[in-house]
Amino acid sequence: MSTPILGKDIILYISKYNPISSGYDDLPIAAGRDVELNPVRDALESSSTESGKYREFIKGKISHLLNIGGLQSFSQSNYNIDDFYDATIDDSLYLNFSFSATDGFFTTTYTGKAIITSLSERRSYNDIATYDIQMQVTGEVIKTKTGSSLPYYWGISDTQLLPADIVNLIVTNQANTVNASSTAPIVIPWEAYTWKWLWFAYPASVPSKVAYYVDDFNSAPIGTVYDLFGPEDIESVSGDDYKIEQTNYPTITNNDLMKLL
Repeated sequence: MSTPILGKDIILYISKYNPISSGYDDLPIAAGRDVELNPVRDALESSSTESGKYREFIKGKISHLLNIGGLQSFSQSNYNIDDFYDATIDDSLYLNFSFSATDGFFTTTYTGKAIITSLSERRSYNDIATYDIQMQVTGEVIKTKTGSSLPYYWGISDTQLLPADIVNLIVTNQANTVNASSTAPIVIPWEAYTWKWLWFAYPASVPSKVAYYVDDFNSAPIGTVYDLFGPEDIESVSGDDYKIEQTNYPTITNNDLMKLL
């Protein structure tokens, strides 16, 4: 569903205190050649006397490790790559990071704050000097999506489908697709000439659709067990969360266009 993240798309910022604004300014320092962002979740033992011979665990806290290699100075910065050393030993400095992955529909951006735990320098013969750093992310890695055109998937079925069945249709390229902005109505040509179940799916990061419209006499809210389209399910599609909505009962649309608002 999305393209690989390239090292050159990473930008690291050093945050320095600005006494005039009484805040911190994020100044870009460097871009990297390769990156590893590794989420790690703690497993907390929850075994009891009733667990038998097998230990049981529950999910604990989540942390992220960020490894970036081949860092080179960012030309627009007022600082240079040597400032990473200051950020390593100075308790008042910390790093913000940002990198993005873009496909034909939208851009996914990851941002966060991290502490440098290891810093090494490479000065190859007749080549640009680079740095490798390892960082412990502190707090949440924030994932946001933007884009003027997003993919909305839709389909019809003779029977009501499970959310997992719809996910499989999407990842195997068997679903229909229409592109629209995150705030514009979706126009779908269902063409259900006999009783069919309708479904559609779209990125969970965009606002939910709340109504359908065919004409002034055929429109209504959606999203509850009493509406044409029921409550949305959130499912992972190739690592991205999608909202999936399906009709509560079969319906006929003929060749009427339906807008999802």
